[in-house]
Amino acid sequence: MTPANSTDGIIALVNENAILKSELVDAIEQTQARAKAAGEPIANSAQLQSEVLNALILRELQLSMVKRAGLSADEAEINQRLGQIAQAEGLNSIAALQQRLDAAQPGSYANLRAKLIEEASIQALQQRQITRRVRISEQDIDAFLASPEAKRLNQSEYQTIHVRVPYIDDYSRLSAAQREEALKVAQALRTRLLEPNVNVAEAVAASQGSYPIPLQGGDMGFHKAASLPTELSSRITKLDVGTVSEPLLTPEGIDIIKLADKKSQ
Repeated sequence: MTPANSTDGIIALVNENAILKSELVDAIEQTQARAKAAGEPIANSAQLQSEVLNALILRELQLSMVKRAGLSADEAEINQRLGQIAQAEGLNSIAALQQRLDAAQPGSYANLRAKLIEEASIQALQQRQITRRVRISEQDIDAFLASPEAKRLNQSEYQTIHVRVPYIDDYSRLSAAQREEALKVAQALRTRLLEPNVNVAEAVAASQGSYPIPLQGGDMGFHKAASLPTELSSRITKLDVGTVSEPLLTPEGIDIIKLADKKSQ
């Protein structure tokens, strides 16, 4: 965190970190810029200032938890994200992105990379928190494995197509327009996957369009439903061959699942 100085007042203290007035002003301007780009301009108001400040405080708390938990971002994931940003800017390499950013304002590239690392670390923290909320005892597992449902799931293999439309930012920071954009991409993909004998790669590429984050997934091949997370297995087993699920909202994006084929043993 930038240390406080005589020309920049402290707005809030989070543990030992200070949130400065200049940081709040910058965050408000960035929020307004994102809203304007999404076609939903918002005026600076006491409510906006309060919401942005609360977001900054939450971020500091999460970063403190990341540090205590010893979590770190995946370097390959950060480089992939930087590569996507470079491509979106019409550049062919991360080095070219760094050169452009630092030419406009020295240190800009390092700040961008640090921000991406922070966001990836916070996402890892959130994933850990979600995982810890689901607690299954050994007795629960044994009881399920002995149930008719588990035996039924293990008797069939399902060929699934599973594609995710990732959010362009943390869900809590998305505007209504950004959430709608992700949903429109997911719905367009669903329509294409409904076609019989669809080429999955072509359907994904066509649905990608100008969406800034690459769609993830594809044909996952054959697998037993019991080997999947409960949420997915319950959806897959309810689908008829050739049908596609409705968009499934998750913390990371919107999932579309198609049951391409089924083999019973």
